Amino acid sequence: MRKYEVTRAPLGILLLFFVGMLGGFFGMGGGWAITPALNLGMGLPLKLAAANSGVILGIGSCVSIWPYINAGSIIPLFVLPWLSGQVIGGFIGSYALARIRAKMVRWILIGIMIFTAFGLVTKGLNVLGIMGNVPPIIQVIVFIVIFAGVIATVLMSSKTEKNQGKKEKKADISQQTKIPKLSIPKSHMLYANIIHWVTIIVSIAALFIPVFVLVNPSNNVLNPNIIFGEIFKGATPEGAWALAENGVFPGTHFYLDYITKTDSWAMLNVNIGCMVGLLAVVPAVLVQIFKEKNILEACLGTAMAALIISAMAGIL
Repeated sequence: MRKYEVTRAPLGILLLFFVGMLGGFFGMGGGWAITPALNLGMGLPLKLAAANSGVILGIGSCVSIWPYINAGSIIPLFVLPWLSGQVIGGFIGSYALARIRAKMVRWILIGIMIFTAFGLVTKGLNVLGIMGNVPPIIQVIVFIVIFAGVIATVLMSSKTEKNQGKKEKKADISQQTKIPKLSIPKSHMLYANIIHWVTIIVSIAALFIPVFVLVNPSNNVLNPNIIFGEIFKGATPEGAWALAENGVFPGTHFYLDYITKTDSWAMLNVNIGCMVGLLAVVPAVLVQIFKEKNILEACLGTAMAALIISAMAGIL
């Protein structure tokens, strides 16, 4: 078991602020930069930094997504398959992270950062009018080349470590130090379990709701037979909602007025998924106040809940 201490907290907070601003400006997730900020900026071990970046992203997304939802920029039918894919991929990635070596994580992260940097640079040049859009086939080729290099490097590194390991003597099992059982606060476990199970339920629903939407296209606020063609023609969200029954975006919580419409279930599912942080933090704060007497963490949780509620209400 490795002991560590968080260092340079102000620098880490500044880096995280910069990463969030950069990710929001370019419309890209910040996970590619949060992990090195925690690892290099604050001294967290690499695997721990990678795990914590997921928590930070989840909290940030629960706030930053709501302006898009309130503006009608989210088309539920298109979001749900992506949501399921991200959740399933996230579970697979988390289990893999716990089992692979930190050096392999570092090389994978380097590959992700190089590819993300390519996307940021090309997108910036496109915004400035210096170059056009990069064709998807070029993006795929760049991705394959970068990660082919990462895989080759990881394989060579593993082979070298394996050869070195054969030369070393095996440690005596009887002398190995027993890893003590970690004591995790109940509020943390409650928060994690609520996030875990709500996310699973939402992702399962996200797999089936689109099927019901497509089975009866006419029983939707947005007819999928019409909206698919318009979206692929390059329609804006405003143009897409203009095809709705009332000709405009019916509101963030339109499932309250159109509960019999199938895509209203999709919007309800999106809303639940995007407020999962609030659903988890409120019970955790109550446990921290009344049982654990941890006022500092309770105040931080309350501030987080206030941010999510403000974003949901359109204040932020």
